[in-house]
Amino acid sequence: MKTPLPALPLESLPIASRSFPVALLAQGGLALGLMMVVALMPPLPLFNDPHYYLSLHTTLEFLSIAAALMIFTVGWFSFSHERGARFQILACAFLAVALLDFVHTLSYLGMPDLVTPSSIEKAINFWLPARMISALALLMVALLSAETSLNRTIHWLALVATLTLIGAIITLGLFFPDTAPRTFILGEGLTPFKNGMEYAVSVVYSIALALLIREWRREHDYFCALLVTGLWILLLGELTLTLYTTVTDLPNLLGHIFKTWGSGLVFWAIYTQALREPHRRLQESERRLARSEKQARALLQENQILLDNAFVGILLVQDRHLIWLNRRAETLFGYAPGELNGVTAEVLYPNHAAFLALGARAYPVIHQGEIFAGEVELARKDGSRFWCLMRGQALACGQQQLDGFIWILEDMTERRQARQALEDAADLYRAIFESRDVIKILIDPENGRIVDANQAAAGFYGIPRENLRQREVWEFSTTPREELLALLTEISTGRADMTVERQTWHRRANGKLCEVGLHLDLIHRENRTFLLATVLDLTERKRVEAATQTSLAFQKELMDAIPSPVFYKDVQGRYLGFNGAFTELFQRSEEELLGKTVYDCWPREAADTFSTKDRELFENPGVQIYETQMNNPQGEPHTLVFHKATLHYPDGSLRGLIGFVLDITERKAAEVALQHSELRFRTIFTASKVAMLLVNPDTGDIVGANTAASDYYGYPVDQLCQMKISAINTLTPEQIAEEMRRANQEERSHFHFQHRLASGEVRDVEVHSGPLELDGRPLLYSLIHDITDRRRLQAERRKLSQAVEQSPASIVITDLEGRIEYANHQFLQITGYTLEEVLGQNPRILKSGETSLEEYQALWNAISHGQTWQGVLHNRKKNGELYWELAHISPMYDEQGQLTHYLGVKENITAQKAAEDALRASEERLQRVLEGANDGFWDWNIVTGEVLFSPRWAEMLGYELAEIAPQIHSWEQQVHPDDLLQCQAVLQAHFAGDTPRYQCEYRMQAKNGEWRWMLGRGKVTARDAQGQPLRIAGTHTDITERRRMEEALRGSLIEVRRHDARMIALNRMNDLLLSCETREEAYRIIARSAGRLFAWCNGGLAMMSENAAPELQVVATWGDANTLAATFPPSHCWALRRRELHEVTDPTNAQCQHFSHSPPSAYLCVPLTVRGETIGLLHVSASGAQSDGQFRELHTLAIAVGEATKLALSNIKLQEALREQAIRDPLTGLFNRRYLDETLLRELHRCQRQGEPLVAAMLDVDHFKRFNDAYGHEAGDSVLRVLGDLLNHSLRAGDIACRYGGEELTVILPGSTLDDARSRLDSLRRAIMQQRVVYQGGDLPAITVSIGVAAAKAQEVDFAALLSRADAALYQAKEGGRNRIIVAS
Repeated sequence: MKTPLPALPLESLPIASRSFPVALLAQGGLALGLMMVVALMPPLPLFNDPHYYLSLHTTLEFLSIAAALMIFTVGWFSFSHERGARFQILACAFLAVALLDFVHTLSYLGMPDLVTPSSIEKAINFWLPARMISALALLMVALLSAETSLNRTIHWLALVATLTLIGAIITLGLFFPDTAPRTFILGEGLTPFKNGMEYAVSVVYSIALALLIREWRREHDYFCALLVTGLWILLLGELTLTLYTTVTDLPNLLGHIFKTWGSGLVFWAIYTQALREPHRRLQESERRLARSEKQARALLQENQILLDNAFVGILLVQDRHLIWLNRRAETLFGYAPGELNGVTAEVLYPNHAAFLALGARAYPVIHQGEIFAGEVELARKDGSRFWCLMRGQALACGQQQLDGFIWILEDMTERRQARQALEDAADLYRAIFESRDVIKILIDPENGRIVDANQAAAGFYGIPRENLRQREVWEFSTTPREELLALLTEISTGRADMTVERQTWHRRANGKLCEVGLHLDLIHRENRTFLLATVLDLTERKRVEAATQTSLAFQKELMDAIPSPVFYKDVQGRYLGFNGAFTELFQRSEEELLGKTVYDCWPREAADTFSTKDRELFENPGVQIYETQMNNPQGEPHTLVFHKATLHYPDGSLRGLIGFVLDITERKAAEVALQHSELRFRTIFTASKVAMLLVNPDTGDIVGANTAASDYYGYPVDQLCQMKISAINTLTPEQIAEEMRRANQEERSHFHFQHRLASGEVRDVEVHSGPLELDGRPLLYSLIHDITDRRRLQAERRKLSQAVEQSPASIVITDLEGRIEYANHQFLQITGYTLEEVLGQNPRILKSGETSLEEYQALWNAISHGQTWQGVLHNRKKNGELYWELAHISPMYDEQGQLTHYLGVKENITAQKAAEDALRASEERLQRVLEGANDGFWDWNIVTGEVLFSPRWAEMLGYELAEIAPQIHSWEQQVHPDDLLQCQAVLQAHFAGDTPRYQCEYRMQAKNGEWRWMLGRGKVTARDAQGQPLRIAGTHTDITERRRMEEALRGSLIEVRRHDARMIALNRMNDLLLSCETREEAYRIIARSAGRLFAWCNGGLAMMSENAAPELQVVATWGDANTLAATFPPSHCWALRRRELHEVTDPTNAQCQHFSHSPPSAYLCVPLTVRGETIGLLHVSASGAQSDGQFRELHTLAIAVGEATKLALSNIKLQEALREQAIRDPLTGLFNRRYLDETLLRELHRCQRQGEPLVAAMLDVDHFKRFNDAYGHEAGDSVLRVLGDLLNHSLRAGDIACRYGGEELTVILPGSTLDDARSRLDSLRRAIMQQRVVYQGGDLPAITVSIGVAAAKAQEVDFAALLSRADAALYQAKEGGRNRIIVAS
């Protein structure tokens, strides 16, 4: 066990004291007293000669340098565990102080010259920077918080910057001493500059001291107290050093002592702070190690207890000697604890040969790294033998060395006895059935067919045994077939005794009839029920009875070896015998049971049951099976099945009974659970509103269908259950079989098919299917959703949206006042506005002032008179850029022919205009080029080598023409050596006639040494008779800038490709979002797409909750799913507060509060705002360091994804509202006439298929015109609103209430009889009479309604006729006096 760490001195330091440490106060007071004494004393030179002061000065300086270097060492090398900015600032600053003080010491008067002569002023020039650096460093420490930390890069950069600064100061001081102001004048003392600098240092020290004192008052930290004291003494030292006049007087000496003293305290502060944290971690590690050792010892003790109490023996063998045994192993072999330790393993075997035989079998297997297992006969201490199952495995202490072997022993004696008993029982059954003396026939009770027969039966009936297996029992019996089949059925179904004896006559193959005794026993084999027939020839009855007695004796011995509980009783109910399984089940000993009755062994209630059942069996001898419940000794209920049979003496008298017991507790629990599960499934299946089918995956038969499926397909449920799935699925049988296989094997669960209805209509469906076991049958369940309308709407909407959004022309729609209601993507892209900026604006925001007023007047005159206007407009983009448009503006009309909007289709012709201008400019430039081109020209006489260069040619390279020799070598000398061979090869190819002209790009050296790219072009102008070139002329163009632009363009192309890939992914997301019907679908699409678009980022989408309290809920995430809190208020996000994008790249920026843990280092929050309403928030955070370019790209992409997201979600919300508005009456909130027309026909068909009634009622408000006339239409609307609310709250969920027109309402009551409907409608009528309508502070008169009711006739599909009958009944009610119900005849 490790000893605890010794206490370090720092442990005795006060960590947080409410009062300032006394020792530090004493030091500060002592320093102040010394300074005051020196300040009051007259100047007192200590040494007449400054050289005598030199050794003392050097000693003090080196002590100060040592303290500064220790500060650097401790602060710098503590970075591995202490990354505070304070430590690193002090380390770097005091490294600078140490170096400057070292140079100051070497430069002091009397020291050897260092570059320049040593002097007091030279030493002061290094002294002052050192003091200012230490003062500024301590000020920064005071300003920074203790939590401020630095990363490794800044850590090293600070060191490099410090060394660079010190190098510059030392260089200036040694090599350029005259650049510094005068600080000391011999004979006069310090200059004002020197004292001013000392005072400046003192001011900095004072500010730092004040800040540190304030921090100590807040934190009461010992580190801070040390810094305060050290800083106080350094400040006193600086003030003291302003008092001396000669370098050898007392103030100078005391100032140096204060500096060394203060530096030592700063070192002690950083030293104690740096060591405290590692020491705390080491102590914590020691404590954890001690706890681990304690837990390990406890675990070892627990393992020893477990091993000693294990049910198997465990041995550890090494070099074939027993090293260790658990208690079970010692008990198994009959040895005392510890008696076998160190003994050879051979003592456990019957003999030496058995010991060697096991080694030969086991150790080759074990040495191969495998586990040996086998049954082995072993010997106990007393010499008795027993069988054990031995498992052995090697214990390795290294890669190649074995450390022994572990053996696990399990006593197999009882298991081998039971196995032998089972084998004996099976042999006995075979011996009994194959007996040559007893005729045995195995019969299938369902059809009377002989399943098997023994050789005795074949011999008795005179038919070969294999032929008997094809025959039926009534072929040999004189009993009529029907009677015999009924007997077999009664026995197999339990309506008769399980064992039946009777006498009958059987016919042999030769036709001879024999009287036989027939004994039928019901047996179960291979999960099937059979009858075992024993046929006795009554002529040999005595012999057979004797054989039967012998057989019973054998059967008794067989039962004794059966592992199931078995017991025997006499006719008085006393237990005569039982097997071990019986005593184990009931946990009773043999003495507690033998010779006792049930009343002696069991509780009274159980004993009464057993006694009653025994008495019933004795009264009706045979076989008895019953089930009962009984608690075990622990009080746990068990369900038991008793199989009992009577035993008889040879003379037929009762001898007793034999019984078998089966514990079916677990099976019962499983059956109940299965019944409950199947009941829940059937309930859900039947009540579901979703069409559901159950299909046999092997045959394709529909074995189950719910009411919703019947309604959808148009077939009654029973007819659907007689069909195959291929009757409704349009795929081929082979394709259907393959899809069912995939669903059954769970390779796929989601399908899209086309299904055929009873009407012949083919509909698109979405099917969710999977395997299911019901009533023991493997089936496939299928949930069917009709998606025909959804697919059609999606296709139409996609085509229309794509046509408008992808149009190359700008499209804009305004209302009659000219306010923009829609603008496509091309319009927004050209103008530079966002959709939110242009919606509600007039197109005059594009007006540039370049288009004449007459043109606009002509435009409005045309479209206001229903005409289309076409013309050219000169407009202005958002950024102020002008562009040209060819516009087509036309009016839009609704279905009634009313003018509703104006449509503008505009084409950007700016490029065309620019091309026209460019063409004109090009013509002008061409004219100027013809007058004087800016390229250099050359003309080369190939024969003479002379070249005529133009002045521009030379100017391009920075030469005057006179500086260029008119020879070809002048050009060759200027060409870059790497390009010359290529140029010559291109020239030779042109000379040979392989190319029509010479053209080559190469580098040439300008006069200033710069290499510039040139494009040389030329053509041979003269050849000799043999075709050899004589003269070539051409141009010389400077393409240096073009080459630079090409390089930049290549880099831009890479960025463009990446941008294009993201735009493709973004467009893909937009397409998917346009197809979403619900917000949940959109959230899943956004999560997947954003995960790809922001592959290197984490993020999430939060949407405003629809609850009363303003709150955002996270609905989609990617990357780290725990970045955002699950819910948060809008005030936690700066983007939502400011309603504009909020980005954080610097920890000092305003941080949002909606994170589940600490905020990321860089992130973006994009508010999702539609028409001034905030609907959600898109958050993206970088998972690693990002460059400025990457973050700008992330910024742009986040805005694009946010725009797509809010547009898609607002469209989905609008679609949901439109769907609701399409089927609802806005005034009453009831369904409208359109919904009634669509729904009533469907309800008629459904009720007819299911045999349910349907009733339609027409309601009309009595004297409704009076309300309008007397109180105004607003009052009438109030009445209708009240009626709508009442109907919506009064009707059942399946009932339908609609506004038919005006004040007339319609109510459809599916599943209601006429009497039930009349009763319910009458209750509704009375409720309406009691309804109070408040209008303009007063009550309106009571409302009454007249109601006409009609019931649908059988097979009626004309819903108009049904409504017509109800309407006629309504008018009868009005004519009969109103406020009543009339039922149509």
